[in-house]
Amino acid sequence: MPCYYYSGAAGQTYGPVEPDALYAAVHEGTLAADTLAVEEGGTEWKPLAALLHYFYSADGEVLGPVRLAELPVFAAAANGGEFMILPEIGTEWVPFGAMHRTPAAAPAVRRFRLLTYPLIFQLRFSAPFAITTLRLPPL
Repeated sequence: MPCYYYSGAAGQTYGPVEPDALYAAVHEGTLAADTLAVEEGGTEWKPLAALLHYFYSADGEVLGPVRLAELPVFAAAANGGEFMILPEIGTEWVPFGAMHRTPAAAPAVRRFRLLTYPLIFQLRFSAPFAITTLRLPPL
């Protein structure tokens, strides 16, 4: 069975990794479906959504294998029925809804911390001071 390399933050490459470890990382949410990976010895990097394949069961019928990217379409077609998935190399069926999913088209979320600084105003009045009324024209 082929191993894979995948790209991480800042373009770092990790691997080789067995396919079952990639399936587990996607299910746990450690890797996103849009994470790029390449088969050992290969040159074409593809998103995991295109590399990982699953069987699925809708209404008791086993179908597939299909790519990870196609599962949401088939799950929507199940009309709320029980939709179970099985990794192509797996042995345990799991509910599709239990899988941690990150849409490939979702924009990256940037987190930031807002820093606030106290504003200090110093008012100086010369004695005596006059209070004036400002009149605004009607709208």
